[in-house]
Amino acid sequence: MKTLHLLLILLMTLTGNHICNAFEIIEGEITEIAGPDDLNLDPANAIIAVDVYGNGDSIINGVEFYTDRDGLGELTVGEGMVEKDGVSVTSTSTNFIDNWSNGGGGPSFTGDDADSVSNLSEVMRDIRWSAAPNPLTVDINGLNPGSIYNVQLLFNEGADRNRGWDIAVNDELVVDNITSEGGDGFWTPENSFVYSGNFSATDDGTIAISMQNDIGGAAQVAADGNPILQGIILNSTTPASIISFVGPLTDDESTGISPDNTYTHTISGGGAETVNGVEFELLNNTTTPEDFYWDVSSVKNQLDNNNGGWDVGSSGVTGPGLQALLGSFTFNNDGAVGSNQTFTLSGLTEGQYYELRLYARKWDNSTQRQQTIEFISGETIDTVTFSEDHPETEPVNMESRDQAYYISYRYTAGDDEELLVKFTVADDEVQGAPGSFHMYGLTNQIAAPPSDLDQDGLPDSWEERIVDNLEDLNGNAAGPGPGSGTGDFDGDGLTDLDEYEETKTNPIVADTDEDGLLDGVETNTGTYVSATNTGTDPKNADTDGDGLLDGVETNSGTLVDNDDTGTDPHDVDTDGDGYGDGGEIVGGTDPHDPKSKGAIPPPYLFVDFEDEAVDLSANGNDGEIDGAVSFDVDGAEGGSTPRTGASFTGGHLDFFGIDMGSDINTFEDGSYTFACWIKPIGSAGGQGFIWGQTNQGIHNGIRNGGVLHSAHWGADWNASTPLEAEEWIHAVWTYDGAADTAAIYLNGQLDGGPQAQRAPNGSGTFVLGARNNGSEQFDGHLDDVAIWREVLPEGTIQALADGASPIGAGGAGATYSQNFDEFDDGTTDLEDGSVIFGQAASVQDGRLQLTIDQQGLGFSSFSVPALPGSSQGFTVSFDYELYDSPGANDPADGFSFNYGDAPLGDQGQAEEGMAGRPGVTENISWEVDTWRNGDAEQGVNISGLAGGADVGQLEFTNGVILEDDSRKTGTVEISWNPASGASFSTTGLTTNADFSNVDTGDFVANDEHNFIISARVGGANEDLFIDNLVIAVAGSDDADGDGLPDYWEEKYGVDDPEGDDDEDGLTNIEEYELRTKPDMADSDEDGLSDKDEIEVHETNPLKPDADGDGLLDGAEIAAGTDPDNRDTDGDGISDFNEIQDGTDPLVVTAIAFETNLVSYWPLDSDFDDAKAENHGVEEGGPIEFQTGKFDGAVYLNGSQSIEITGDE
Repeated sequence: MKTLHLLLILLMTLTGNHICNAFEIIEGEITEIAGPDDLNLDPANAIIAVDVYGNGDSIINGVEFYTDRDGLGELTVGEGMVEKDGVSVTSTSTNFIDNWSNGGGGPSFTGDDADSVSNLSEVMRDIRWSAAPNPLTVDINGLNPGSIYNVQLLFNEGADRNRGWDIAVNDELVVDNITSEGGDGFWTPENSFVYSGNFSATDDGTIAISMQNDIGGAAQVAADGNPILQGIILNSTTPASIISFVGPLTDDESTGISPDNTYTHTISGGGAETVNGVEFELLNNTTTPEDFYWDVSSVKNQLDNNNGGWDVGSSGVTGPGLQALLGSFTFNNDGAVGSNQTFTLSGLTEGQYYELRLYARKWDNSTQRQQTIEFISGETIDTVTFSEDHPETEPVNMESRDQAYYISYRYTAGDDEELLVKFTVADDEVQGAPGSFHMYGLTNQIAAPPSDLDQDGLPDSWEERIVDNLEDLNGNAAGPGPGSGTGDFDGDGLTDLDEYEETKTNPIVADTDEDGLLDGVETNTGTYVSATNTGTDPKNADTDGDGLLDGVETNSGTLVDNDDTGTDPHDVDTDGDGYGDGGEIVGGTDPHDPKSKGAIPPPYLFVDFEDEAVDLSANGNDGEIDGAVSFDVDGAEGGSTPRTGASFTGGHLDFFGIDMGSDINTFEDGSYTFACWIKPIGSAGGQGFIWGQTNQGIHNGIRNGGVLHSAHWGADWNASTPLEAEEWIHAVWTYDGAADTAAIYLNGQLDGGPQAQRAPNGSGTFVLGARNNGSEQFDGHLDDVAIWREVLPEGTIQALADGASPIGAGGAGATYSQNFDEFDDGTTDLEDGSVIFGQAASVQDGRLQLTIDQQGLGFSSFSVPALPGSSQGFTVSFDYELYDSPGANDPADGFSFNYGDAPLGDQGQAEEGMAGRPGVTENISWEVDTWRNGDAEQGVNISGLAGGADVGQLEFTNGVILEDDSRKTGTVEISWNPASGASFSTTGLTTNADFSNVDTGDFVANDEHNFIISARVGGANEDLFIDNLVIAVAGSDDADGDGLPDYWEEKYGVDDPEGDDDEDGLTNIEEYELRTKPDMADSDEDGLSDKDEIEVHETNPLKPDADGDGLLDGAEIAAGTDPDNRDTDGDGISDFNEIQDGTDPLVVTAIAFETNLVSYWPLDSDFDDAKAENHGVEEGGPIEFQTGKFDGAVYLNGSQSIEITGDE
């Protein structure tokens, strides 16, 4: 018997913010990292670091990471196991992935050391993971029982996934419901995190870590419970012990002996001495200081005031205290090899960090006096071998044999509160006779942990990583520099300490970001004050992102040359002309003159869809439709040609004239810029490719939860921001072939990268709206598609996003929009240049209230500053609400929208526009007069002022606006341009405005005119709210002001808006508004004129086959079929097939099923087979029946199925 499962699978891509409400850190912390510097790695404390499933060993900020992949690492002792100095780390998982994170390229990081940045990206690229409910475990062995260690676990989520798990250490839950997106569930491609906690080793010296979907605590919240891991770091929590030799010693100050130090022991052998005011206690064969013990293998002895063979004169020792200290000593009488003596310092504080110093010098020219020292503190044992009488040799390394020095041992006191120092005589068998150690003097003092040995506020690991010493950088000095130890090593005006703590800049590079400005003048305040206080970011060479280095943007207001542009480094478009400063410099125009606009290099391809898929570049590479692509939708409102866009609903465009190999990938260095406007429909939240080719290669588009995606067939990675469905955005993909880096821009701003990416591969011709010869098609709308064979400057990319045309066409004008949603109740300053005036006016519940019912607070107004280009025309829309409570007075008084020369903040005259306002001479007012019901002046009208004179009512409709005890809501739409005049329409009022193309006479527009909404309540009645205000300037690309954009007139060869060049019965202005072609009577060539399609047949004049049945609309009209219905008679056979087969598409045709029909399930009310016995059985719970195309239908919820059983 065969079993068939009918399944409806719902693929749900979870995007955006996965908030893990059960996320809890019980012990330790989770920190997001942007690079290796955030890991705070200290080579002195790092015991072992593991690159989980890495490709090889690497060094990150001085700490070596060893791969645990068998056969690839120096310390790998088995798959998943690394062992170093007796400590082993073993990772166990069910799965692993190579080249996983961020499309296989690893995440992008930043940091001071480029190699460390690259190596960390490599560490975070590969993972081990376990399929839930299997755990991923890490076992650390070989530790000191009971000792506390710091464990760091590194994670990076390679895409936007809803993944979470628990972490337990030694069987104790430490994190509940962590996510690889950091716990809060907010993902970006840079999301990398470190979990850090301090844990005690068990009695058998282990720390056992388990990561699993549900260990304890709250139940699993994330959809994916598979734990992942990319790196492990084990650190000692006890500061490292350090042995060093310091010298030469000269005067008493060079000894470091000072009353400012806190000593536990100061002991001199053979005689009691004083150095720099510090008194030393005597040690000899009869006297032992308190908390001190001296043990020898033979006989204790001493000499007082005896320099032996030491040449004091050539030693350089001049300090009297130091000379005295080195003139007496104790020793063991037996100097033979193997003899020993031990000094024990007691009374120490457990856990305290100390420094022991043993002062020494040569005794005799004929002896070597080689010693092996063992320093023993608790369970820590450190050893060193040296020759006391040959300090010019390793490891002491003095310049001459007679120079004095001290042996330094830095350590942490153990729980026995003692330090044992054992000297055993050794023999190098080269440099003379052996001998016992001479103890001249010792000190033991409280010291700073090794993170800052020189106590200058700068971590030693940071200093050593940058300059490889502790002398050049000095946190205790404040300059001036440059120079070693000055406190401003690089001379940039910032102290070394400030560069570490505050600016995070490079202390040895005066200009960290290489923008031509010293770090010290880049104060990062966001405001340019002067050349010594630029307010720019010292770590961002182009603070405003306009494509110009901060150093050339001198803010002088004058363009001198490319190295002194005089532009504002905080304003991408200094002159506000819509073209970024960088684009203007590249194009040779003046970034200070709004009339001198920036140039954009000619594109290799440009399709604006105003004339279907015609290439408007100089190359003529027109596209051809393959599948469901139409040109019957609005274009991008912010784009350069917003009339028409392309709709992709199951097809793509082929550009056979563009060979992706020779024309793009191998042309010069292979660089490209792809730009377009995108309005995703079905692709939002999922995937759909926009830029592709017929054979693999480039496939850029939308992927992985609805983010912009860059891919060269295997080199894939994502941008950051999930796109919203049915919202236009501007997207740009760039690839720099010389550097092999790629970037993605969203609305002009960098949204991903620059990211390392290999060169494109594959072959074939260019495909728009799909990849790999038409697969994974984009679902949505596109507009203004352009290709350049170079990487455009960021300023130019911003200009494109601002509406600039790739070829100089069209151009959206300036816009003001405000929905008032982001403001608290009572707000009266929106901080966007607008002005709110009047006692009644403030933001309330996400709307602007201008009048308050029952409160006679007089005039209120809302002013919007002038918008460039407004003199060429504009449109306005906003939502309103009017309310009058029952009783009391009639509604009063009304409001108006005004455009004119009234100053910002002017109260206006409400329903009377700007009549009588001081100084106002030019104004157009769109008025709503609510006073009073039944009054002859009540209603809606257009009025204004011209040359200071009242122009009267240009249009007026009398009538009630708002009844007592009523609420009115609706929209107001307003427009004006110098050719067609003013228009005014409203919805929702009792008497609505409906005025079109009203002549505004002698009114003179000006780009400096402001926009003002004025309202009042004089009689204490009426609420007025406005919301969703949008003022859009038409732009300056209609030179003759006739309502037809210049580019459209040039494209179609028309110039009279009232003309009908193609004689189809529609005027040119009507064709522009309808998006039809003014030079073709039948724009879609379906056999019907544009006018007939609109007015007679009500079909789409831009879609030749509206219902997609294969018959042109004209043919359907001729045949009597419905052009909007594939099957006019509803018999299950399309109109096209009926005409093709010779049957009547208007008469139901019986379908002969009997010949080959095996089974048929109507699914009207049951799952029975109407033809045979192969009946269905519901699986996964009760299945719902609904109304279908023919009688009943079933609804499957994604987990349900119908199992069909039978013999067939």
